[in-house]
Parts: sequence; structure tokens; C-alpha cells
Amino acid sequence: MVGPNFIKKINQTRILNLLRVEGTISRAEISRRLRLTRSTVSLLTADLLQRKIIVDTRTFESSQQTGRPGVGMQLNPNGGYCIGVEIGVERIRVIVIDLMVKILSDTQQPLDSKDPARVVEQTVGMIQKARLESIKENSRLFGIGLTVPGMLNRAKVVEYALDLGWRDLDLRHILEEKFDAPVYLENDANAAALAEFYFGGIDGGENLFYLLLDVGVGAGIIIDRTIYTGSFGTAGEIGHMRLPVMIDQEEPLQTIPFEECVGKRALLAKYRKLGGVTDDFSVFCQQVDRGEPAAIKTISLWANMLALGILNIIDVLNPSHIILGGPLARFYNYVQQPLFLLQQRDYFPSANNVQLIQSRFKEDACAMGAAALVYESLFRVVQEHDVKSSGYWIPKPLLQKNE
Repeated sequence: MVGPNFIKKINQTRILNLLRVEGTISRAEISRRLRLTRSTVSLLTADLLQRKIIVDTRTFESSQQTGRPGVGMQLNPNGGYCIGVEIGVERIRVIVIDLMVKILSDTQQPLDSKDPARVVEQTVGMIQKARLESIKENSRLFGIGLTVPGMLNRAKVVEYALDLGWRDLDLRHILEEKFDAPVYLENDANAAALAEFYFGGIDGGENLFYLLLDVGVGAGIIIDRTIYTGSFGTAGEIGHMRLPVMIDQEEPLQTIPFEECVGKRALLAKYRKLGGVTDDFSVFCQQVDRGEPAAIKTISLWANMLALGILNIIDVLNPSHIILGGPLARFYNYVQQPLFLLQQRDYFPSANNVQLIQSRFKEDACAMGAAALVYESLFRVVQEHDVKSSGYWIPKPLLQKNE
């Protein structure tokens, strides 16, 4: 049975979402937009004010044309903090954001070791340092979000992280024992998709496909405004999709993983094969910017292969947006033309309606996604399927001002 506390939680979450979207708004406007009585809004906001999650702004000018200016409500930037941790193949990055999504701290270190115990030790040290330096004493820490480049099951245990050499690692519970705050763990691409959808300002569309292009290749899938994790929690591992190298009925089938065609290592290997002399990605990027023939040829071949993979994604999932993120997303412009040409030849007319865009956060997407895991939990309207699924439900657009 749904009780009064449950209804209170839902309505307070609706108010917080409205403030998140609108910035500053009066109680009267909250009442009108959410179709709640003014007395109910006063009680709900009084509780949020007491908990210091929101503040009132005495200088707020109401949009009403008559009467006294209303007292505005807004999220309290100092009402609490979220920590996001990106554990990557090459680095660990820790960021701290406030309730206005302002980054208060951003630090990173090369990964000292891939040994799980050493990674935990390094991560804990970085979190403690960031917390000490950027979060005021006695301030509320809403939680710590972590991303890893690997497969997670529905219990959020790292089943397999190829590039880290991890199997069956319950990283979330290990870290929860170190801190007095909840810990959220997610695959890096899923978290990056959440950040893009939650913070990135995507206009319209309830279905998107986030393609994370780094050393490995992963994907975050949002279907009907929900992160899709699949039956066992490992959906989106597109980097492991097998592509045929040779199809011959007389010979065994030969295949290659997609990430070995379009991942960072594959890109640099192709460059060296075409005469390039570096395995440093930053140097390769400089060569592309200079127009070096081998670098341009490499990036053109890479873009053609990536465009073909994207077209197959479009035909299978029919998303509204394909978002390119990660270090290789900087070559977004090279992918547009080959994808456009393939779309024109595709049998499915809807393929032409899909928007290919570059991630707003680019290389920051995983760290922002880690913080978004915590931030999103504050604004989640509880749904029945939250109990059944480990996905992250994203609130639908709020009522428009003119409704």
C-alpha cells in the first residue's frame, strides 16, 4: 500500500526536478506547474529548506504580473556533494560536483597497477584527498559513483574487465566499507550515456545510443528514457561484437572484435602499417591536424569502418541520437560524411532521421557519468520497475510553463 511518506517523497522529488530544470521558481509557480495545493507545497518545501537541500532567494522576481514578488526557491549549491570516480585502463580520475553541477575538484593520476587491491588503495587515497580539499567540514556527501571499463552483472559485480584483467570483483561493496556514504558502480559507457542524457541537454528523443571510443569500445543504451542493461546486466558490449574477416563454406569462419577495428589500439596499429612512426595517440592527433598523408588515410579508413558499425546500430535499435564520446570522438567530423553516404543507401528510411552528435563532455564523459550516478539518485521518481531492474529511470520532461 502506498503511504503518505511515499507520496511525500514523490512530490518532493518532483519539486527538486523542477528546480533542477528551472533554476529559481516561486512556491506559487511550483503549485501551478505540479498541480499541488499551495499548502502542500509550503509543507514540502519547508522540509527541504530545513534539510538545506534548497534555499529561498528573497530577491526573486515572480513572473506574475500583479501582486507582490514571490519568494523564489532554488537548489542549494552547498546542500550536498557528489563524488565521481572514473577507473580507466590508463588512469584514475576523481571529480566533486555540487547540486548545481559545478565541478569543485578534478584530479587524475596514472593507474599505478591493475591489481585490484592496489587500485582500491589508490582510489581511496584520491577520494579522501578530494573530499578533504573541496568539501566543507560537516557537509553532506550524497554518495560516490564509480565507473569501470568492464561487464557488470545485475548485482553490479564486475564480472569481466578485459583490459584490467579483473573477474568477479565486488568493487562496490569493497569501497562501501571504506566510506560513510553509498557507493554506485556502473559500466563506463552506461554512466557516460546517463551524463549525456542528464547533463548534456539532449533536445527531445527518448532513445539514444552512446558510443564510447577509447582503448576499448563500449556503448550505453537508453530505451524509453531508461538505461538498458539487458537480462543479465551486460548489454552494450558492442566492442566484443564479432565481425567476419572471411566467410567461406570450405573454411572455418574467421572473425574479429569490433573494437579491434575501431578502438585506439587498432587506429594506431593501422597508422604504423601505413608508414606512421608513433604509437602515441596525442602525437597521432597532431599529425591528423597537420594533414599528414598517412594519418589522414588512417583516419579515413577508421571513419568508414566506424560508420558501417553505426549504421548497423541504427538499423537494429532505431535510436533518435547516436552520440560519440571518449578520446576518439575528436574525429567526429571525419565520420559524418561516410555515415551520410551509407544512410542514403540504407533500405530503412528511418535511418536518415537519426542524429549523429559529438558528446558534450568528450573525454570528461565517464567522470561526469560517475558523478551522475549519485546525482541522478536524488532526482529519481520511484517507479515500480526500480525494484525489478537495476536500470536508471530518467524523469520525463516537466510540464511546460504555458500549460
